Amino acid sequence: MEITVQNAQKAQRLNLKRIKAVALKVLKILKQPADAIISISFVSKDEIRKFNRKYFNRDTPTDVIAIAYKGRNNYYRGYLGELIIAPEVAKANAIMYEAKFYDEMSLY
Repeated sequence: MEITVQNAQKAQRLNLKRIKAVALKVLKILKQPADAIISISFVSKDEIRKFNRKYFNRDTPTDVIAIAYKGRNNYYRGYLGELIIAPEVAKANAIMYEAKFYDEMSLY
């Protein structure tokens, strides 16, 4: 399994090794194929707002956007999809729901 993690934001420090480990564990629990590939991108609040406006016509930031790539066998050449996450929004949600930051991030 291949997990690509990119961090293009500076608002929140991230433990990318921990995030990758959680993602791998989830893929295994969900019994995804050995050639499964996912991409996780961490972006700023402003950047995720642009994605949300462009693709969902919602002019507001959100915590996560999930894009599934489906092909013939429910995935396209092993590529399951992409997660675009705004840690700044996730942190605000964690505070609002009285959760720990990484517990909130694990939901995504």
